[in-house]
Amino acid sequence: MRLTFSTVLTLSRIALIPFLVRALMQEAWRNASILFVIAIVTDVLDGYLARRWKQETAFGACLDPVADKLLVISCYATLVFCPISDLPLPGWFLFLVLVKETILLIGAFYFGIMKQVVNIRPSMFGKMAMVVQSSLIAWLLLCSAFEWAPMKTFHVFLGVAILFVLGSLLQYGYQTFCAARKL
Repeated sequence: MRLTFSTVLTLSRIALIPFLVRALMQEAWRNASILFVIAIVTDVLDGYLARRWKQETAFGACLDPVADKLLVISCYATLVFCPISDLPLPGWFLFLVLVKETILLIGAFYFGIMKQVVNIRPSMFGKMAMVVQSSLIAWLLLCSAFEWAPMKTFHVFLGVAILFVLGSLLQYGYQTFCAARKL
C-alpha cells in the first residue's frame, strides 16, 4: 500500500471528525464551522491532487468515500442528538441517509467480495449529493454561528438534500441493476 499526500489529506479529514463532533456538542459553532470547512477543503484537494500528480491508488479510492460518509453522518447524528434549537435536523432524515448508505455498503460488499467485481467510481449525481449534503451542514453551522433562524430556507435546503439523497440511491441502484444483469 502506497501512502500518497492525497491519502494523508483523506486521513486528516477522518482525524478531524472527533474534534468537529466535540465542537458541535459544545455548541462552539464558529469552531465547528472552521473545522467543517477545513474538512471540505481536504475533500476537494485530495481527489484533485491525486489526479493532478497521478497518485491515484485503490486504497485512496476506497478511503475517500468512507471519509465523506463518516464526516456527513457524524455531523448529521450530532445535529440530531444535540439539536440546534431553532433549526432542528429531524431524526428521520438521519435515518434516510443511514438507510441509503447501508444499502450502498451492502451492494459494494456483495459485488466486491462475493462477485469479485470492484469498480469504485462515484457518479456525478453522487458527487452532487455530497456537495448538497455538505452545503446543508455548512449552512446549519453558519446559521448557528451567526444566530440566524431562517425556517423557510431550512426547509428548502432539507428538501433539496432529500431529493439528492434519494436520487443518488436510485442512480446507484440502477447502475447496480445494470451491472448485475451483465454478470
